Amino acid sequence: MNDVFQPVYDMLRYGLYTGLVAGDEEGYVLGLMLDFLGIDTAKWVRPDRSVFDMDGDLDEFIADGRFLRISLKELYDFKKKSRGISGMESDSGSGMDFSDFESGFMNLLIPRPHEVNEAFRYFYKSSPREATDWFYRFSKNTGQVDRIYLAQNAPGEVEDTVRMEADLPKEPLFSPGQRQAEIDINARPWKLSYRKTPAIREHFDLRPPEGGDQKGERFYDILVDFAFKFPHYFIGAMETGGCMRYFGGRLGTSLDRAKASWSFSHPAFSDVHFSVCSYPCPVIRMEGYNPPSMQLMAEHIRLCAKEKGFAAAVIFRIVEKTSVMDVILFNDDFTSPAFDPDTDGMKEFVDKILK
Repeated sequence: MNDVFQPVYDMLRYGLYTGLVAGDEEGYVLGLMLDFLGIDTAKWVRPDRSVFDMDGDLDEFIADGRFLRISLKELYDFKKKSRGISGMESDSGSGMDFSDFESGFMNLLIPRPHEVNEAFRYFYKSSPREATDWFYRFSKNTGQVDRIYLAQNAPGEVEDTVRMEADLPKEPLFSPGQRQAEIDINARPWKLSYRKTPAIREHFDLRPPEGGDQKGERFYDILVDFAFKFPHYFIGAMETGGCMRYFGGRLGTSLDRAKASWSFSHPAFSDVHFSVCSYPCPVIRMEGYNPPSMQLMAEHIRLCAKEKGFAAAVIFRIVEKTSVMDVILFNDDFTSPAFDPDTDGMKEFVDKILK
């Protein structure tokens, strides 16, 4: 049994080093960990040293995620052997799989939800970016964002993210005990959490309040309010499976850099600049200082797309105080572009929305 004491102690020191565990809670958290593993506290022997006593850059040591994964795997293997856990899929009723174990064990080290929300609000007072920087680092430290996946995969594109969102279940899946930052959007408490295996930089999900509307009647208001409160992020919305899904990430994607192929105007919206962008998918871009005008036009574009059998994702962001709203057009199941953005199909569609 003494072999398991080292990873237990290393995980406790990990919690203290990353700030997940407060110094005055060390003994309390250790007791929770031992109880979770089925170890009698009277048999506990503290190891002489921990990997966190070594010389060197500890931030670099934990950055690739291998320490956390290896330590949790050692503890999971111990629990399997000592308690007879089958290791089969948890929904079979046969036991606890590694994902369940990881969530349950890390929940012992992670601050309670109200503490996370208090910290997020505290950092937000300094700046929105400081708040999300803290929460993203927190999410990596807790394993809610997979550092190993980050190290092995380069950030993807917005269009690929939309396709991935369309393949997800109707309701986003969240691990038991997963921490989410509560943020005020349109005077209601929405929940932000980062994707465990992100497709883009700081890939997040935004969930409506409990009992909140998922149909999207006010989704443009959600996009605009969020982007003005977190101007270093873009936010997108798409209707799939009968509900509106919200997602986003850091600015600086290839969509942000996409150049306009040609421009057009709409007599009813003289305060909006319209363009069609060169991007793998057809994109109609609106830029200006009056988001309500963009919202009206974006909804008109979405309805025209539905009539043509297309689906649309709406992306909103603030760029140097200018509001930018992109409508990306896909086929009806979001698996491919509606048509080549540089063909006559795009011009015909623009003619339709101008009528």
